[in-house]
Amino acid sequence: MLHSIRMNDRASSSASAATGRVDRDCIDRAVAEFDRALRTVAGVHRAARVSPAERAPESDLSEAERAHAAALMRVNHVGEVCAQALYTAQALAARTGR
Repeated sequence: MLHSIRMNDRASSSASAATGRVDRDCIDRAVAEFDRALRTVAGVHRAARVSPAERAPESDLSEAERAHAAALMRVNHVGEVCAQALYTAQALAARTGR
């Protein structure tokens, strides 16, 4: 997918440079990615399937252990979201052939 995005960028960049027009494909992708980022931050995603954890028995953790585990999961999730944002930004800004 990233290769096809880069190929489209190269073709549309040369066409835009020749005509002096704004690259609409690039703007459309930027708007779509901005929309995706807003949806990620706003938390409008809905689960598409039942959680497999619902069938698992409850563990014997104390409240302090549960709070600590939840905090670690939140940190991990934030790291994953940030990593995906970084990958997306790199894909949008990548230049090839230079």
